[in-house]
Amino acid sequence: MYTLTTVAVLFSTVVGAGVGLWLLAEHRQSAATATFGLFMLSIAVWSAAHLGTLVATTKWWLIAFNALAYVGVVSLPVLWFLFACYYTDRGAWLSRTRIGLLAVVPALTLALVATAPAHDIFYTSIDVQEVAGHPALQTSPGPWHVVNVTYAYSLLFLGTALILSLVRTENRLYRFQSLLLVTLATVPWGINLVYHLGVRPVPWIDLTPVAFVAIGVPLALLVVTRDAVPLRPIAYRRVVALLGDPVVVTGRDGRIVDANQAAHEVFGEELEGREVGAVFPDCLLEGTGIHPDLAESIECSIDVDGTTRHFLARERDIDPARSRRRGSIVVLTDITVQQSQQAALQETAAELRRKTDDLERKNAQLERLAEVIAHDMRTPVSTASKTVELLRRDLDDPDPDVGRSLETLETVTDRLQTFVEELPRLARESTDVESTTDCDLATLAESAWRILDTGEVALEIEDTRSLEGDPSRLQQVFENLFRNSLEHGHRPAAVEEDGTDGELTGPTTGRDGTGATVAEASADGDRTGAVTTVSVATTDRGFYVEDDGPGIPASVRDRLFEFGTTGDDGEGFGLAIVRAIVEAHGWTIEVGERNGGGARFVVDTRA
Repeated sequence: MYTLTTVAVLFSTVVGAGVGLWLLAEHRQSAATATFGLFMLSIAVWSAAHLGTLVATTKWWLIAFNALAYVGVVSLPVLWFLFACYYTDRGAWLSRTRIGLLAVVPALTLALVATAPAHDIFYTSIDVQEVAGHPALQTSPGPWHVVNVTYAYSLLFLGTALILSLVRTENRLYRFQSLLLVTLATVPWGINLVYHLGVRPVPWIDLTPVAFVAIGVPLALLVVTRDAVPLRPIAYRRVVALLGDPVVVTGRDGRIVDANQAAHEVFGEELEGREVGAVFPDCLLEGTGIHPDLAESIECSIDVDGTTRHFLARERDIDPARSRRRGSIVVLTDITVQQSQQAALQETAAELRRKTDDLERKNAQLERLAEVIAHDMRTPVSTASKTVELLRRDLDDPDPDVGRSLETLETVTDRLQTFVEELPRLARESTDVESTTDCDLATLAESAWRILDTGEVALEIEDTRSLEGDPSRLQQVFENLFRNSLEHGHRPAAVEEDGTDGELTGPTTGRDGTGATVAEASADGDRTGAVTTVSVATTDRGFYVEDDGPGIPASVRDRLFEFGTTGDDGEGFGLAIVRAIVEAHGWTIEVGERNGGGARFVVDTRA
């Protein structure tokens, strides 16, 4: 019996030391695994000390080996608690200061055990008795012995409670591992408790280290081969578990270690412990393992409850710093909605292209039609003009009525000639704007102003804004509006209609020696108010251009943008072109009166 006990203790010493050193050498990157390796080494030290007591023959050696045994005895509870913290992702608790505080009671215990013969604090008595023909140390516990036992079992209880808390997890694999870990650990603690209560089947030795080695080997294998060390981040429940995208964690053996709720909804309820080859679609696999292209990304389709969903799958190593691969995390991003939206956008883009092509075709047809009309009208208009000229030559002194008719006919042919020349341009300006850019209102206005002969008339730009449009055509709008103010900005004595349809006439303007626009003298020699300032400003709906001239009579405003409406010195196309360009942008334009007098042209850019 004694020899059998010696062999068992020797076996636990060798195996405990071997397992502990292996864990520290091969898996020291993991705090939990490294701590468990130290735990196994502590058991080996305890076993080695027991082996010494079995072969010692004097009291001095028995006391020395007993002190050595306590190196393992006081280390085990602390290391178990540290392992439990790392295992349950509570390593953040373990600062250096806290670990140092945890070691205070064990350090005092070792000091008191080493000096036990000199005091009664740890042992009240120390004797040597012969048991089964061999000397054995017999001691009576002192007050600090009670403190040490209480402290040790408190740490053991706290560590076990932490591991037991994982039993409540929804992860079936973690639940199983935690239950197995707690069940195996309680066996040696139970043997140790029975030993302290006086129940000793082998009276000359404490079999606790032998029991620890017996369960420590399968626990070490569980830690390493089944990835019992936590693979979850600290904020797993708040981050991974609540993600809408499936997340699957696999071990090095290709089995699923963990999966969030979204993954269970896609692949099924029973995932933990299954091989990825039996769960993932073929496009994510190579053989029975994960496809290497998952390191980048793979698009896949999975049927979920009769509906095909599309995912972008990516795989990442759990711990890239380790030389030996520990496992991987596979995240499947649901792109079903994005693909549907992309398909809808592509369909919309195709429809827009079709409409744009149709619009461009119609615009081209309009321009060609205008060219054809202009071409066909040039000959008869030119003939009419030449006929009027011949009539004037033949009639040296025509009747006054005939003379007025010739003047009217000459005016009509001149207007027709101008219309023929401007018709293609009007057609081009009337076509919808195909491509737009951001244009600055102030920049457009200033560029248009520099082109014109403005004399002493001042331009005031109160503020600016961005306009989305064709910059060259928008600049033409400002040029025509400015030109209208410069050329017609005087107070007309009267506005009359002559014999032509749509033509309005009024007094003409001239320029003084400085080139400024001025009004002609009225019959009594007075000059009416001429434009001195043209202003540009923005509104919440667009912008406006106004001048401080005499304004535009209300009777003219309704017909102002019609082709041919002008004073007698104009051609009647400037404002018509303005309207064509504005409407080609999808905007509207209105004419009104400036506060204090003057003309105001308001452009509403809200399409």
